[in-house]
Amino acid sequence: MFCSSLRKRPAFSDLPNILLSLQDPKWREGNPESHDMEIPVPQPNRKSNIDMFKFILLSAHNMNPSTNAIARIERLYHKFGGRNVGVIFLLQEKSPQGNATSTFMELQLNISNLDIPIIPLATISTLQTTLSTFQKQLFASLSAAASMHRPNPVMTLLPYCSNNPPIPEHARNVISDLVHSIPELSQAATTQDGQIGLRQWFSDSAPQVAEDVIAFWELEFLVD
Repeated sequence: MFCSSLRKRPAFSDLPNILLSLQDPKWREGNPESHDMEIPVPQPNRKSNIDMFKFILLSAHNMNPSTNAIARIERLYHKFGGRNVGVIFLLQEKSPQGNATSTFMELQLNISNLDIPIIPLATISTLQTTLSTFQKQLFASLSAAASMHRPNPVMTLLPYCSNNPPIPEHARNVISDLVHSIPELSQAATTQDGQIGLRQWFSDSAPQVAEDVIAFWELEFLVD
């Protein structure tokens, strides 16, 4: 979605018609109060509750003190807690103070206290390509973050794989370094060689841990 007010801004007046002419993605016109444009945030491993990334569009002309561009960015940032918000800066327009690149760099300095992306836009006609590239980068970043925070099944279940749960943290760390899955732990605890290994690992620090783990898996197999 984009804001109708873009039609009244000289630097962006052609943008609405360009966006509406696209078949994929389909854009619609609206009147959001806090921002000029929003796009879906690609969600790894989630098919509902799509979040929207909100942008303020700026050009060199908007950086005049009378336009309060910085204040507008700060309002958007704080309204959404700095989450899924950004700025798109058009480099095509000439700046009264010099070239648009210098104005872009000045904007970066002025809002360096905010953790907010500022995306340079070469021309109005390249906006959709720029947004698509940004979405791909965002998806890659979110996917990496999701995989980093995905619970490790071994660490989640391991504390309870004992006749005397929970297994102490130090012992859990030792076991997780030696086996990388619950089936591997089961095999270690139910085979002769594996039991010898468990007892050797904990012979000095916590011999009872090995016995409790072995007893747990022996009981599991008896129940099965």
